[in-house]
Amino acid sequence: TLDTGIKSEDDLTHKLVDIIRINSRLKDNIDAGAPQLIIEDLWDLLQYHVTTFYNNNTAGVPPAKHRSGRALKTLVQRLKGKKGRFRYNLTGKRVNFAARSTITPDPFISINEVGVPKIIAEELTVPEIVTEWNAKNIKKMLKDTDNVEYVIRPNGMRKLVSEQNKKEVMEEIDVGFRVERKLMDGDIVLFNRQPSLHRVSMMSHLVRVMPHKTFRINPIVCNPYNADFDGDEMNLHVPQTEEGKTEAKELMFVQKQIISPRHSGPIIVSAEDGISGSFVLTMNSTVFSREEAMQFFYEMNITEIPKPDKGKMYSGKLIFSQLLPKDLNLEYPTVLFKLLKTSGKIRGLEDKDFHPDAFLRIKNGQLITGVIDDESLGDGSGKLIETLARNYPPEVLEQFYHKLSRIVYSLITRKGMTVGLDEFATSKSLDELKQKAIKMELEEAEKLVEQFKKGHLELIPGRTLDESFEIKMMELGAKVKSTVQKHIIGEK
Repeated sequence: TLDTGIKSEDDLTHKLVDIIRINSRLKDNIDAGAPQLIIEDLWDLLQYHVTTFYNNNTAGVPPAKHRSGRALKTLVQRLKGKKGRFRYNLTGKRVNFAARSTITPDPFISINEVGVPKIIAEELTVPEIVTEWNAKNIKKMLKDTDNVEYVIRPNGMRKLVSEQNKKEVMEEIDVGFRVERKLMDGDIVLFNRQPSLHRVSMMSHLVRVMPHKTFRINPIVCNPYNADFDGDEMNLHVPQTEEGKTEAKELMFVQKQIISPRHSGPIIVSAEDGISGSFVLTMNSTVFSREEAMQFFYEMNITEIPKPDKGKMYSGKLIFSQLLPKDLNLEYPTVLFKLLKTSGKIRGLEDKDFHPDAFLRIKNGQLITGVIDDESLGDGSGKLIETLARNYPPEVLEQFYHKLSRIVYSLITRKGMTVGLDEFATSKSLDELKQKAIKMELEEAEKLVEQFKKGHLELIPGRTLDESFEIKMMELGAKVKSTVQKHIIGEK
């Protein structure tokens, strides 16, 4: 019953009432020996009510309506569609302890971290059980901050903490109590981007409370989420139990998901700027003054400064070597090696010393020759990343990425990377081929138009003359386009 005193019936109750009413009338008429015509009418009406009870949108059947004229929502309508039981209530539910916002990049935070806006951190809460080990810290937090929102007694009684009762709560709080506090740096949370198509669409991160209104993630973590920064939004969920937090940390933590469960290669990898920056850093010609090198060492938090290896200058290779474990030994060809081989400049591995950047050698954690490129850091094929992920604890690769991001993005900002329009210019032979292809396409198209006008065009099975003509014209255009495309790719 509503506040106004009117009874509000469910749509299904309306239909059930109709079915029972007509059933009863039908029985009474049959018992009273009513004419066949009236019985058939009631029988049809009963069928109508049963049909609309199941589906009020059946073809050829007028929908049952409220007095107000609104169509009733019956069984099928409750299950079907975006607002139905499955999509609205089961596969996607509104939940507590969750937040959603736009994501923006921050290469200076760890791959394990997520930047959470202060406004969100102050709204979401985490339960914490008071033990003999943390009681002192919780009392201090109660006294010095307004982070604690609620105190829950062992019997389940909740108490809202305010300035007035803070002192009283501090005296009362003891082992076995629970507090609900605001989100803080270092809390573990789940982070997810829809559509969640595979396991790594949801991973756990550590909170870093930051200003402004967007979630911040390191661009290296975009790949598994299939995220970019053109307005994508992501969801954050706060685990509410110790078991939930432990599972998030042990099973879903970013640094433990480097290797893809699908193709067994690295999936959390540097891309674009990260690879370009690493390439520029490790080129044989890249050197830095003492001041520049010290800036990089500071960014990497390195206190044992190596000696310069290029007179008074530091090579980019030496700086990159500071990121590697001291017992790492690796050898493999770089992308340059493959290009030199394809162009015929070298025959094979016997010519690996043809160019100092062509063959990568790491000896006892020192990068001696070769550049760090897609072969080292790339998606699915990065040999350096795969070696670090498989042979070392996950913390090693997390630190490698964290330090690499800090130096590579500042380097690429200073050096600058660009391409000129002339690098996209095509050759004279390609221009000739394009003109020839267009001429051929126009001739073929004229023939098709002629056949279409005369009605002689060969019909595609299941299509009309107009449809067949359109499809054949589209196929002709696609064929010519692919011919020119293949030549462009061949020239590259």
